[in-house]
Amino acid sequence: MKKMFMVKMAIGLIVSVGAVFMFQNCSKSNSFAADGQLKFDSTCAQDPLFDEDCYNYGDDESTVTINDNTNPLKATPTDILFVLDESCSMETIANQVRDGFNSLLGSQFPINTKMAVTYMSPALVNDDESVDFKSVYAGITSTQIRSIIPALPGHLQLVSKNSIDSFITAVPTIYNTVAKLNYTINKNEFAALYPAVNILDPKTGITVSKSDPNDIVFKYDAAYPMTDSKRNTNPNALEVQQAYAISKFSTVACDQEWFDPGAKNSANQNCLTGAVQLTNVCTGVEAGIVSLEHMLKKYKEDNKKLFRDNSNVNIVLVSDTHEAGFADETTGVTYFGTPGARKVQSTLEEIQSIIIENNPTIASIKFSGIVPLPEVGNPLLDGLNVIGNLPATATESQVGAEQLNGFSYLPFIKRSGGLAGHAANNNWSAIASQIAEDARYSGNIFIPLSGKVKRILEVTVNGKLFDLAKVILSADGRSFSMSVSDYKTTTDLKIKFKYELDVPMPR
Repeated sequence: MKKMFMVKMAIGLIVSVGAVFMFQNCSKSNSFAADGQLKFDSTCAQDPLFDEDCYNYGDDESTVTINDNTNPLKATPTDILFVLDESCSMETIANQVRDGFNSLLGSQFPINTKMAVTYMSPALVNDDESVDFKSVYAGITSTQIRSIIPALPGHLQLVSKNSIDSFITAVPTIYNTVAKLNYTINKNEFAALYPAVNILDPKTGITVSKSDPNDIVFKYDAAYPMTDSKRNTNPNALEVQQAYAISKFSTVACDQEWFDPGAKNSANQNCLTGAVQLTNVCTGVEAGIVSLEHMLKKYKEDNKKLFRDNSNVNIVLVSDTHEAGFADETTGVTYFGTPGARKVQSTLEEIQSIIIENNPTIASIKFSGIVPLPEVGNPLLDGLNVIGNLPATATESQVGAEQLNGFSYLPFIKRSGGLAGHAANNNWSAIASQIAEDARYSGNIFIPLSGKVKRILEVTVNGKLFDLAKVILSADGRSFSMSVSDYKTTTDLKIKFKYELDVPMPR
């Protein structure tokens, strides 16, 4: 039986799409070979991939156009989302981050490119894995930080002038109502600032921290001898913290959340420069993948699309560490989200599915990263598109004192065909320009399927077998993606694929 149909593709310009399904009812014989193994002598299955007595399979083909960025009227939209680590440790490479983003302003981007920025600060995940968008990750114990994060310009939202202005307005209220209740400071630091104050005197309002005996909790209250005038001499005082948080946003950002690479505001300041400003909050959690996942879910809940229709999506992770995503029973290192969140890190398949669920027309997805990389010769580098210099030793892989967490961003970058540059590389400008250049080319393009598929058996591109390791079947079995980053100049790809259906079709 044959069936012809047309499929609406979301991967650039489609020249033609066709499909032929072939269904066969068959069974293996009961004869055995000399080694006692069942022989494959049925008419429907000579391929060792087939593992069932009877099943359905299909053949599809389509011709798609990729990387056509020469015609403004036909060019596929390119969306570049930077996911920034806003933790305190990023201060160690703050100058490199700034210089790298500034260098992007002179880079050549594809026609019809838009940029946006968000932060790495996850929301709270309930026990049933639903997301509480109004709260922050349960592992953040500081009351002050838990109050600051929801107000951050890039928490579960894209940075804009409005989000920055809202944060600056909220800072005094946050610090006055939260930090004024208690402020933690190291005993030695306090003793150096206030040598005449006895921390054991109950009239001072000072208590020893229950979580760390080396810290004391300093209660700000006019009724105690530690008056406002005295605490102003403390370089970590409340007012200094407020001023510091606000000073981090000295550049006026643009009104729009998505902006052209060279766009400027009314003050002739670059939109990108304004959007990548970071207040550096010591969250203790840098989770780019989870934060992206949470924002996508929030956008869906609000009936909003994060990315434009039919766009080539480029997600660039920028951090001095990796999301803690691997459970290791021998070391006790576990995924950051336990307790109170997911027990395992999301996979590329899951994140792609969430992106497509938010906007089914997405053409392709690619992850890149300016993140810590392994040392030269490390097998984790195999198949990874590296730009810039690699660390010579394992020690040089670390940026500051941050943990590497199994280099958990690398599978996303490698499997989607993106680029990876070491975060401690002194030449961030060169890395940034290469990421801009790479944005011209598609990453994982998406192929819709007419039924639920169990597995992809074979793919050919322009008559040549395609590596199935670069093929990702969606979680629902109704589409698959394939990394086509190697096709830098080819625009027309004739793609043929065979698959096994998960649910038998009627005969």
